[in-house]
Amino acid sequence: MKKMTVLLLIVSIPVLLFLVTWQNIRFTELSSSIGIIKKQQEETLEKNKSIIVGLAILRSPKRIENIGLKDLRLHEAKPSEVIIITGKGVK
Repeated sequence: MKKMTVLLLIVSIPVLLFLVTWQNIRFTELSSSIGIIKKQQEETLEKNKSIIVGLAILRSPKRIENIGLKDLRLHEAKPSEVIIITGKGVK
């Protein structure tokens, strides 16, 4: 019985050391992956902010007005040119 206990200890110590080493390696790999993913997230957030700013510029009423007036040669409608359409017909 005593030999069996000693044999079990002799076998279990290297197995436990292997498991601790494997756990350490896995932790290091996962930490590295987390760092890469965090960097990608930061880059994506910066791109998103840039896109939102770009959209705000493109949707600007002043910009749209300038395009209408200069590029499309539109003008502000006179009251006589306005037609109001209701559910009952044209006024």
